[in-house]
Amino acid sequence: MGIIDLKRAVISSGVALILTFILFILCSLLTALSIIGDGAIRTVVIIITCISAFIGGYLTARNVYEYGLFNGLATGLIYFLMLYVLSVIMTFTFAANGELFKGLLFILIASGIGGVAGINSKAQRRRRKKASYPRYR
Repeated sequence: MGIIDLKRAVISSGVALILTFILFILCSLLTALSIIGDGAIRTVVIIITCISAFIGGYLTARNVYEYGLFNGLATGLIYFLMLYVLSVIMTFTFAANGELFKGLLFILIASGIGGVAGINSKAQRRRRKKASYPRYR
């Protein structure tokens, strides 16, 4: 097995994508009820995307023993590509502008932090301790 566990990264990115859709639906309901103003939508979208990327990176790194940052970054990159492909399919526009790269940066930072948090979580430390490396005496 290499540094990055691609299978877990893809699965965690899918979970993050589903979480994003659920949170977007909740956000649209709050906007329809006039609880969230129209001017705050862009900020809420960035926050939802970062939360989902963090959770995706956390889920990936929680199941590996090392390289949490790299696994989190891989999850963030896969998550970004999934979002971008879905956006191109839905809007029929292919654009690469500053907003796209700013979104990529936010996603990579959030998923990288999630990867570090996942590898250092309390449950992960217990699991690592239980399945410790064999000691030779």
